[in-house]
Amino acid sequence: MHHPLIEVRADGSVRARTTRVSRVSGVALDGGRVAFLDLDDVLTYGRITEHTVEPGAVRPVRPDVRALAGRSTVCRGPRIHVRERGGTNWSVFDIGHGDR
Repeated sequence: MHHPLIEVRADGSVRARTTRVSRVSGVALDGGRVAFLDLDDVLTYGRITEHTVEPGAVRPVRPDVRALAGRSTVCRGPRIHVRERGGTNWSVFDIGHGDR
């Protein structure tokens, strides 16, 4: 199942955009750009259009491509914060500052 991207505006109107992304555990937004973190530890970048999210680059969260050892995820605005289970350090993926 693909997850739609839902936008709720200040006036209460709602817009749903289709995506090709599934198993999403985190979302970051910056203007017309979006990044999805999926349950397989992959970041998928896209561009928001009128009715859809057009997919862009895809990359693993870790540079060494290893899966994360469980994780906590917090998303806010253009950032996805990820902490591996048992760790104390957070990794930050910020699409607002060139992390694409």
